[in-house]
Amino acid sequence: MAELILESARKKALVESYKKDINEAKEAFGLEDLKYESKVSLATTINNTKQLLEATQVQGIGPYKRHAIDMLKVTQPVSIIPDIVSEQAIDTMAAMINYKKFTYGSNKGAVEAGQTVNGVLGGPFSHPSYGASTVEEEYVGEVGETAFTGSLAWTPVVPGSVVIKAGSVVITDDGQGNLVGTGLASNGTIDAETGAFNFTLAAAATDTVTVDYAYDNVTAPVHNVPEINLEIASKPVYAKNILLKTNYSFTAAYMLKKEYGEDIEATLAAEAAGEILNEQTTQVIKDLHDMAIANPAVSFQRTQAVGVTVLEQSQDFLYTLEEAASEMELATGGKFRPTFIILGTLAAATVRTMRDIFTPVTTNTPGAKLIGKLGDLDVYSCPNAYGLGANEFVLGYKGNGFLDAGYVFCPYAPIIPTDLLMDDTFTGRRGWAAIQGKAKLSNQLYIRGKIVTTSKVA
Repeated sequence: MAELILESARKKALVESYKKDINEAKEAFGLEDLKYESKVSLATTINNTKQLLEATQVQGIGPYKRHAIDMLKVTQPVSIIPDIVSEQAIDTMAAMINYKKFTYGSNKGAVEAGQTVNGVLGGPFSHPSYGASTVEEEYVGEVGETAFTGSLAWTPVVPGSVVIKAGSVVITDDGQGNLVGTGLASNGTIDAETGAFNFTLAAAATDTVTVDYAYDNVTAPVHNVPEINLEIASKPVYAKNILLKTNYSFTAAYMLKKEYGEDIEATLAAEAAGEILNEQTTQVIKDLHDMAIANPAVSFQRTQAVGVTVLEQSQDFLYTLEEAASEMELATGGKFRPTFIILGTLAAATVRTMRDIFTPVTTNTPGAKLIGKLGDLDVYSCPNAYGLGANEFVLGYKGNGFLDAGYVFCPYAPIIPTDLLMDDTFTGRRGWAAIQGKAKLSNQLYIRGKIVTTSKVA
């Protein structure tokens, strides 16, 4: 935890150091503010790019370093990546990213200490009575045993609440300290204050023996209180490259500058930066699609049936999304619902026509982008079939902080240029690289569906 506090302080200092660059990025797009994680990511990658350019001794480093950093400021703020996944910029090619991990701290009934609680990372289950005064399926003994002696873990026990199950044999307490029921060799005993019990079956148990009961968690002092532990866990991330090369002729550069006043280097740089951003975003969306829970029932019939109104058609689509949302709630113990939806091209065209439920947003941003709102959902379109099929959609969850997502994108240096080379064939060349890592944490926060032109799949 101390390391996390130091890391948080370092991030704040970095954001403060590059406040001017962050403000310029906001002004360039007329934004009131950027998310804090976007500020940290922008500051970190600008700092990384600055250091890398200085370390590699690019010729004409002064003006070109400024130009490369300026490109960072105009590409990162338009990226939808921090809106759909966690973005944690890294300082080294091999780094550690953080995420929240909740675990049960007590053995209670069927719950074992150390099991993961359903959260952003998911877990085996989220027990509905872990914090309640009831205990369910506490272990008592094994198949084949007849004599059982021990103590219930949560005390004092509420008299009359004990139910012991041994296959078809059911044993209860009578509220007076006695264990009674068919299948006993003789009545057993239970001490409500200490939880100590003793009983013997007439025949060996045919199944694992468990007990349900209630305990007093009202009368002070309450000594038995179930615990949940929060851990800031870490996962290794290894950055990889995206590499591009731009070529142009000396004559084309001269003509473009003289006749149109356009700098070919700036034009190609912007094109390379746009291509890199598009590849990064599309890869993230493809990963979410591939991670997502696929349920054939989550599909929507696009063809409007005879007698069905436009409003009824739209409401049916909302019902389809609710089906998908319930799938996420089921997978996460009811803790999470989708906050965004990403649509393929034809799926986006369908949703855009639902004017009664869809609120459009106008943007000229190329590639994957925010196109509107659908109730509480932010709606994004993905025009690249590599990331998402034309009729497909992905519903996902993204919280407000660094640690609230099932996928982490880790930029190291989004845009790095090589030296400009103009050879004796009068061909100009410059290489471009982007370096980033990623971490897939949980598929339970993503649900995949489809808009179809045939009947729903049952």
